[in-house]
Amino acid sequence: MGTADASSTVGRDAVVVRLRGFFESWQPEFAAVYLFGSEARGEARPDSDVDIAVIRKERAQHPSERLHADLAGALERVIDRPVEVIDLEGAPVDLVHRILTDAILIHETDRSKRIAVETRRRAEYFDMKPILAAYRHLPSAE
Repeated sequence: MGTADASSTVGRDAVVVRLRGFFESWQPEFAAVYLFGSEARGEARPDSDVDIAVIRKERAQHPSERLHADLAGALERVIDRPVEVIDLEGAPVDLVHRILTDAILIHETDRSKRIAVETRRRAEYFDMKPILAAYRHLPSAE
């Protein structure tokens, strides 16, 4: 993990405050919301997007791309930066592991659900870790 300079930390703190304010007034359809990626690590550049992961209160059978697009659009207006929204329950396990490694919890309305999802998704990652490692070391077909 890299070190953050003072300006990127101030930027991150401002983003966190704006996101928390936004989700205080958002309809309570999310059990948890996280900031992750370069912004969470304090390594964001001015042109970096802002990465958000969500856990929905009710697990959808199909990911709601419309909901994610609406949320991303609303957040972009609040923080004046591009936003990418990831569904933590539907994301690949290796991405979930990277998200949870440096995530900042922004908003929580259902602690039990958040902990259950985090625990299940981490267990899935550690179950798959040997397979992922073997896959990454396969010779590429060129």
